[in-house]
Amino acid sequence: MPFGPSYVRELARNLASKPFAPPEEKVPDALKDLTYDQYRSIRFLPERAAWRSEKLPFEVVRERIADRLRSSVQERALRQYVSVLAGAAVVEGAELDAAASPLVP
Repeated sequence: MPFGPSYVRELARNLASKPFAPPEEKVPDALKDLTYDQYRSIRFLPERAAWRSEKLPFEVVRERIADRLRSSVQERALRQYVSVLAGAAVVEGAELDAAASPLVP
């Protein structure tokens, strides 16, 4: 069955019909024994990626995706900021979509 909504529903049904079992913790010793500083120094090195030599679809559009995510975050932040400002403003003759708190959906 290809991955899609029906596959996820079927997987959920199967899992729901079984009793809960905590996941097995199979952590290699090399990772179990890391210090805090060693853990914090772990970085992804794109030049050492397994498929670096291949031009995969994600790599082709990665910058466009990053730009869109960045602009989406900026737009949402600006909308929230304006909503909070509108909530604090006294405006007569117009209804504003205003918020009383910075926790704007």
